[in-house]
Amino acid sequence: MSLPLTILITNNTLGAPAGTETYVRDLAVGLLKRGHKPIVYSTNLGTIADQLRLATVPVVDDLKKIACAPDLIHGHHHLDTMAALLRFPNVPAIYYCHGWLPFEEMPFQFPRVLHYIAVDHTCFDRLVFEHGVPKERITILLNFIDLQRFPKKQTPLPEQPRKGLIFSNYASESTHVPMVRRACEKAGIELDIVGQASFTHSNHPESLLHQYDIIFAKAKSALEAMSVGSAVVLCDSMGLGPLVTSENFQDLRQLNFGIRSLNQPLEAELIYQEISRYDAIDAERVSKLVRASASHELVIEKLITIYQSVIDQYAKAGPATAGDEYQAMIEYLLSMKSRLSELDTYRSQCEIHKRHLDAVLASAKVQIEQLNFQLQNSEQQLETVHSELGKMRAKRDELQAQDNRLSLELERVHKANKTLMSEVREARVQTAELLKQQEKSRQQLAEALNKTSALENSITMRLKDRINRIPLVRKVSLAIIKSFSR
Repeated sequence: MSLPLTILITNNTLGAPAGTETYVRDLAVGLLKRGHKPIVYSTNLGTIADQLRLATVPVVDDLKKIACAPDLIHGHHHLDTMAALLRFPNVPAIYYCHGWLPFEEMPFQFPRVLHYIAVDHTCFDRLVFEHGVPKERITILLNFIDLQRFPKKQTPLPEQPRKGLIFSNYASESTHVPMVRRACEKAGIELDIVGQASFTHSNHPESLLHQYDIIFAKAKSALEAMSVGSAVVLCDSMGLGPLVTSENFQDLRQLNFGIRSLNQPLEAELIYQEISRYDAIDAERVSKLVRASASHELVIEKLITIYQSVIDQYAKAGPATAGDEYQAMIEYLLSMKSRLSELDTYRSQCEIHKRHLDAVLASAKVQIEQLNFQLQNSEQQLETVHSELGKMRAKRDELQAQDNRLSLELERVHKANKTLMSEVREARVQTAELLKQQEKSRQQLAEALNKTSALENSITMRLKDRINRIPLVRKVSLAIIKSFSR
């Protein structure tokens, strides 16, 4: 290995984990592991600064604290990079461009900035076509992640996504959260949010991402989500992109899964359509592509080569003249002047808005006074209502007492009625039994009468026959019959 290099890395903030902040952390720790000496400078220190110090990487918020000059300045963000260049006048630099829009990412030219790095083709175009950087002085190094920090999830994705995550520092109820939530509700997905704007940021997102089946993110956050094996829909406050698939991965990778890929409007139905393309098997393919091509180890090795090349180039060419640096500083300050002019215009607009808001506030105060007066009247009316309410409550209590008495009386009547009904049922049973007995007696009497009649008939006829058989009687009977015949 060549001699260890002392590299001063600048960044506008080392606060909560975000894009360039985590990039700086992973880069500095990687350089340290390779025997180099990274130093990180920012005027805003926080969580990332703490993580760097924990890894024994020196961190400063005042360049005067650095006692000896570094071998090279690795610049992120123009104000911080310019401060480092002026603090160390004989040190060459490279300048990184991580974004298309942010003011702090604005490229600038300076004699000792010998090389530029773009994290995607969008940033390459910003360097070349908006800031005049010759393309031969630019290298595109696509974004990276620390694969050890973001291990692959152990369990495969389900056939249908059940848990979703918005992973963005810009996510809030005033940006894209409501649209994503509606789409997830339609798809039956439980949704969480992690990010600064929603006050749910995490210092260790690597411990969270594996819990989710589908993640809505962009740029480095999207890359981290893909690396653990989650399906990713490109989505942020600026717009909506596609679900990342093994088919579109390489094209989107060249755009850093960033602003140029977010070319659809933030509409719930469009987000739902991207969710509907979810494919657990293809998400596994995407994860393998990320882990094969986006390791920070590969990028750091390329960066070290660029560092050494720039140092050698500067040593060979010699330092720039003071006049050249002064001229570059003038141009830089003039560019800042134009931005300050924009700020003045913005400040004037803010002043107009302030006067308008003051007028609105004054009107609101008058309305508040009127409302206070109405409130006082309302309070008096409320007291009257309370008094009437007290009377109504007393009447209610009286009626309740009457109702209780009636309930007791009704209960007594119910009990008496129940007893009476029981007696009636018993009487009915007894009556039915008596009727049965009466019917039985009638039947027995009828049978007896029938038997008696039959018996009587039988005895009379036999007596008659026997009497008629007596001769004397027979003669008398015949005589009587004849006498009647005459």
